[in-house]
Amino acid sequence: MVKAGLVEDKNHQSTGKGRGAKREVSKLSFHCLRHTATSMLKNAGVSDAVARDIIGHDSEAISRQYTHIDMTAKRKAIESLPDIL
Repeated sequence: MVKAGLVEDKNHQSTGKGRGAKREVSKLSFHCLRHTATSMLKNAGVSDAVARDIIGHDSEAISRQYTHIDMTAKRKAIESLPDIL
């Protein structure tokens, strides 16, 4: 992530706060990007198998945990149903 310019390289110099001090955690992480990419692929209609291959998930269960379907994708799915009236 440092090479991509997404986060700054952290040096391991002392902050003078001691070991008990709370660490600063970046809001942007590899996990966060992987989570977002999974949801974006699924919301774009990419098949589960292809999304799992791109992201590197070994199982459907793990992929489901990373997936959040947005309202636009849900509406599009509902609109694709045939009119039965």
